[in-house]
Amino acid sequence: MHQYQLVDSDQTVYRDGTIKLHGPEGFDAMRKAGRLAAEILDACVDLVRPG
Repeated sequence: MHQYQLVDSDQTVYRDGTIKLHGPEGFDAMRKAGRLAAEILDACVDLVRPG
């Protein structure tokens, strides 16, 4: 049987084997982090060379 845990957006999440259920605020924060990561990777394209 799986255990589920509701997670607030400002709550520290630990890896304890439970399935985390995030609310709208958590998903907004994940989208913001993903968008920032994509922008950083896009900015690095011209700086990266093979080897």
